[in-house]
Amino acid sequence: MANEIITAIDIGSHSIHTLIAQKKEDLLPQIIGVGSVRSNGVRGGIIIDPEDVEACIAESVKIAERGAGVRVSKAFVSIGGSHISSQSSKGIIAVSRADGEISSDDVERVIGAAQTFSLPNNREILHVIPREFIIDQDGGIRDPLGMKGVRLEANTLIISGAVPHIRNLNKVMSALGIEVEGIVLDALASAKAVLTKRQKELGVVCLDIGGGTTGVSVFEEGDLLHTSVIPLGGSHITNDLAIGLRISVDIAENVKLEYGAALPSEIGKRDVIDLSHIGGVEEGSISRRESCEIIEARLFGPLGHLQFPIARAHGAIIARAPEHSRSARRPGEDILAVDRPVRRHRCARGRSNRREDVEMARDVGALCPGCDAARPAHEQGRADATFEKGRFPAAER
Repeated sequence: MANEIITAIDIGSHSIHTLIAQKKEDLLPQIIGVGSVRSNGVRGGIIIDPEDVEACIAESVKIAERGAGVRVSKAFVSIGGSHISSQSSKGIIAVSRADGEISSDDVERVIGAAQTFSLPNNREILHVIPREFIIDQDGGIRDPLGMKGVRLEANTLIISGAVPHIRNLNKVMSALGIEVEGIVLDALASAKAVLTKRQKELGVVCLDIGGGTTGVSVFEEGDLLHTSVIPLGGSHITNDLAIGLRISVDIAENVKLEYGAALPSEIGKRDVIDLSHIGGVEEGSISRRESCEIIEARLFGPLGHLQFPIARAHGAIIARAPEHSRSARRPGEDILAVDRPVRRHRCARGRSNRREDVEMARDVGALCPGCDAARPAHEQGRADATFEKGRFPAAER
């Protein structure tokens, strides 16, 4: 694995990022190339115009290649969108060896048995994540390898996506001549990049608020309990501001980024925003407090709905906020007892700055399957590793 090159591509609704890293022995991967461009042809995390997406990815990859001085021939690619779903599944097998010692083959078989359930033809498994193993009715086991028993069970979380969207993603990458090493759920990639093992043990929810969607991952006692994608992102806030304030979308985006806040009570009633100072296109002024009331209304509804799936979590981490906006932080603190938004990822080192650290969380997390390739499959599937190497059926099409 010495000097191995690993590439991750994040195809988002707002922007497309390419991250190239170099893996050296047991060190964290060194980021050697970064490419970021504005996204076209993606809505709500779903590809709606393959040609536009192909052009954006090509440009992003070219920028990263130029910085890294290497060519990209294969990559891990993130996927999102409201078509993603998760469900629990259980596998049961008899231990194969006569002496009852559990081998790696037994672990592979029981994880495979957990996948033998009725899945609609238009769904495809993306991740199989073991939550716990049970040996002869003794549960809570995380690594059964080498232990002895007669019957081995595995409780797993199966994450699947819609086949048409997965195929469209593979088709775009194939047209670019880039082999898809694995497809990684963006919500899990963010969690991998920013959460510590202790946070997962205590119980935490990770929110990845992107341009068109918000990824949610819930952990407790080190296990992934729930993951989903909510069709809400920074672009929805921008559109609400444009409609509510009767301004253009471009001006609304600038208002959100420069003056946005989600607690109107902290904004003075007489505070105004001079539109002539924003882009120099529109004249007049608008109430800053009114703009913040619009942001508050958009954010508080979805955040409130998250209280149910994270009832047992001790807090929350905002991995990313909409296009670096500060709008999401305070309502998150009020509703979810959220910790501070993450400013540093923990899975890679190298070219980055504070702003990029937040935006690149998913990309850094998507590098992890390549970094974990040498680990046993049952360990790679653990929640503290987040991904299971080698189980990416979508990439084989």
